[in-house]
Amino acid sequence: EVYQTIVTIQGPASGPGITLAVDPAAQRRHLYVYPNSSLTLANLTLTGGVGDAFGGSVWCQGSLSVSNCTFTGNSAGQEGGAIQSWGGSPWLSIVNSTFTGNTSADYASAIGAGAVQVTLDHLTIANNTASASGAVLWLYNTVAGLTNSLIAGNSPDGVQTYGSGAFAPTSANNLVGVGNWAGLANGVNGNLVGVTNPGLGALAANGGSTPTIALVR
Repeated sequence: EVYQTIVTIQGPASGPGITLAVDPAAQRRHLYVYPNSSLTLANLTLTGGVGDAFGGSVWCQGSLSVSNCTFTGNSAGQEGGAIQSWGGSPWLSIVNSTFTGNTSADYASAIGAGAVQVTLDHLTIANNTASASGAVLWLYNTVAGLTNSLIAGNSPDGVQTYGSGAFAPTSANNLVGVGNWAGLANGVNGNLVGVTNPGLGALAANGGSTPTIALVR
């Protein structure tokens, strides 16, 4: 837990990197961040986290910065298979990261975002699973910037929103699957919307500090 402090957990910039794995018998998420606290994660693979309701790997009510990380094999009982950023929390920034093989019993199989400021950049989000009525992302009363990201091949794809939740008009150069994308339009700002086969390989060591998913076509 991160309580009223600033914490940074950082692995090496080169492979094979560091994996934070939760023992299956523990049935716990990796980290919970209290309000008025800040967590930075870099160059890590986080797997095996279980959230009974929110945030399979990380449930954040403070500020969260993630870079060059891979989240795989985490699960939440309700929302945020990998990450849950609580409504009204200060900020969420995720860059150069991969989300795959995460699950949510309800919605937001990868990321539930409710922070006041949300930045999502250079992400690969694929092969995550939520309920049939769910989506891969959740935007709660926040306008999120999404750039240079690939979000496709999830079950289901798309984003669910509440209140002012949407992607910012400046969101650009994204490739996304079929579903509601809350402000993204095909052909606008270099966005490709409705892609059914993104041509992705499996999670593998492709260089760098964590496993990633490469394009195979």
